[in-house]
This record gives sequence, structure tokens and C-alpha cells, in this order.
Amino acid sequence: MKKLPKSQIEFTLEIPVEEVELFFDKAAKNISENIEIKGFRKGKAPKDVVQKIVGKQAVFEEASQLAIEKKYQEYIKENQIVVVDYPKITVKKMAESNPVVIDVVVAVYPEVKLPDYKKIAKEQSQKRKKDIDVSDDELNSALEYLLSSRAKETSVNREAKENDIAEVDFEVRLDGVKIDGGSSKNHPVKIGAGKFIPGFEDNIKGMKPKETKKFSLVAPKDYFKKDLAGKKLDFSVTLNNLFEVELPELNDDFAKSLGGFESAEALKKNIKEGLLLEKKEKEENEFRNSLLEKIAQEADIDLPDAMVEREIDKIIDEIKMNVEQNGIKFEDYLLTIKKEEKDIRQDVRKQAETRVKIGLVIDEISKKENIKIDDDKITQKANEFLLRYSDVKSAEEAISPERLKAYAKSVLISEEVIKLLEQTD
Repeated sequence: MKKLPKSQIEFTLEIPVEEVELFFDKAAKNISENIEIKGFRKGKAPKDVVQKIVGKQAVFEEASQLAIEKKYQEYIKENQIVVVDYPKITVKKMAESNPVVIDVVVAVYPEVKLPDYKKIAKEQSQKRKKDIDVSDDELNSALEYLLSSRAKETSVNREAKENDIAEVDFEVRLDGVKIDGGSSKNHPVKIGAGKFIPGFEDNIKGMKPKETKKFSLVAPKDYFKKDLAGKKLDFSVTLNNLFEVELPELNDDFAKSLGGFESAEALKKNIKEGLLLEKKEKEENEFRNSLLEKIAQEADIDLPDAMVEREIDKIIDEIKMNVEQNGIKFEDYLLTIKKEEKDIRQDVRKQAETRVKIGLVIDEISKKENIKIDDDKITQKANEFLLRYSDVKSAEEAISPERLKAYAKSVLISEEVIKLLEQTD
């Protein structure tokens, strides 16, 4: 057995004539299932009849393939090899009355040489941000958002000003040609929110309902639509409706109206505690991710292409799901960013490699630290995942119980490994 780059191995197998002959009947049956033989139902013609029709060489080659598969599986099992991809088999010799000789190249589960992960965990822990607090600006921003969500909108007939909500029809042209997606009807614009191209909201100020205005703006150089960046765009905007936004006052009555709060101070305290919890959870996730990335970075792992490609597939599926949840077809998304799927695959390759390495590192640490998970805990975690579905029964039918339990086990092992690393002194 010879080791090759990217965690591949190469070996040669020789299959004696007598082992190939054992598969002649099966080979003849396989062939007869795919051809019409007069007087016989498919798959029922005797070997001799099949050989007369297709030739002995064809039956021999099919028998050889069956013998190769058996020999390969036996070799993998006997040598306790964990393969992660389909083998590449090259036939070196296949002739009647002679042994069949093949060369096999296959990617295997990689060897993982861990760095001193406890030392890394200790060093990273010492750098960890200890004091996490919520600033007055953060609290005020959350309160403003809450008040805005309960704001009263009143239709007005006057000039538009800051904080108004304007419903507009607009059209955008470049060199006289309407740009792709450059028009909308009754589009809501919060003046002063800064959600549109710089200058757009300023031009709406002073307009009255039913008024139409034309103006030009230069798109920023870092505009998200690269083909428009730095170019002069011509706008035509009609203000259909204008609404004045009246924010409620942050007082005890407002707090009580939300339910469960006796005063404005109690509401503020609750929001601050919620923000603090979010910040702590975010910091914890960032710390864990950076710690695992650091260990994976310093680990010595020769990644197989197959494992990386499968992880890229997962990332692409995640991107598709996120895009389609926003009501955009993936094909349209690709057109917008002017890329093909192969370009995105290349863009996310590093991310995929890191994710695979982290998974391998977690697995290796769990083996080294002899981390075991009880079957009851695995079942409990698997059931928790099922409960996330609105239709549990359909989910149980759609999801393989074995795969669900394997996933639940991997999640629990990850949690235990992270817990161990965080407790390192």
C-alpha cells in the first residue's frame, strides 16, 4: 500500500481465475436482465445461452467486475480502511484463464496530527474579552426601534420632511435606458433612514403629494451594483402619499401597554438584560469559533478533495436556501452578482476547508480525551431536533433515524469538546 497526496492510498489487487469463475452465473443473469432473449424472460436465460448471444468475453468482463468489487470490499474491511470517496480503479490485466490485476487509488479518512490544543485554549482564553456591557447608545437604539415599531402614521398633505414616510413611484435610467430593476410603484421610503442611494431621500424632502420631480445622482464608487458604481443615474420620482410618523412617549403607560412591565424603568432594565445576554452569546460563539479555527489552523491534516467538495456542496445549498428565503431565484442571484456557480464554489473553498478541518479536529480530540455520549442523550437530542419541525410525523418519515442520531451525536461531541477546551487551566 502506497500513500499519495491529499490522503489518498494506492494498492494493487490480483484476483485468481477461480474467484472470477464463481461470478459467471451472476454475470450472465445481470446481462440477460438487460437484453431480449427469445424464449426466456429477462434474467432467466441460462449462462450458456447468454454466452452464445453476447460472447464469452462479455460474460467474463462482467464477472471480472463483480469479482473486483468483492475483492476491493474485502481488502478495505481486512485492512480497516475508512474510505471517503469512490475508488479509481485501473484494470492492468483482464484476460480469460488469467488472474485479473487492478490498481486502486482511493481517498481515505485523513490522519490528524493535533497541535497542543490545551495550550492554545489557555492562550486564547487569556485574550478573551472579560467585561461585556451594554452602552447607553445601544440601549437607546433598541428603545428607538421599539418605539418606531409602535409608531402612529398619519396621512398629511404638506411638504415632505425628515422622518416622514413617503410612498413613491420611481424610475431610474442610465444614459436614457431604464436599468434592470430600476422602477417601483408605491415604494415606501423613510426619509432620513439612509436606505437608498445617497441624495435620493434628500431630493424627496420638500416634495408634496402628487408632485413629480426629476433629478440626477452619481452612484458611489463602492455601490453594490458594480456596473452602476461611479455612474450618473437619472431619476423620475412621483410622491403618491405622505405619512407623518408620531412616536409614542416612553413612559410608564407605554411600558404597561406592552404587558408584564410596571414602569418605563422596568422595561429599560428588561431590554438591557436582553441585549447583554445577546452580546454574551455572540462573544461566546465568536470565541469558540476562533478557538477551533486556531487549533484547526495549526493541526497537520492532508485534506482529501472529496471531503472539501462535499462541504462546498453544503455551503452552496445554504446560500441557495438563504437567497430563496428572500424570494429570489438562485439563478437571478447569480446574474445580479455576475458570477457562475463554479465561481462561488471557488470563493467558498477556503471556508469549506476550515469547516472540514474543524470537524476532523473535534473528532480527534474526542478520541484522545475518550469522550463518550450516552445513547439516551443522543436520542433526547435527536428528538429535540425533530420538535423544531411543525409537522413532526412528516419529519420522522423524511429524515433517516440513523442520520439524525449520527448528527445529534456529532453535535453533543462538539459541545463536550468545546466545554473541555473552555475549562482548560
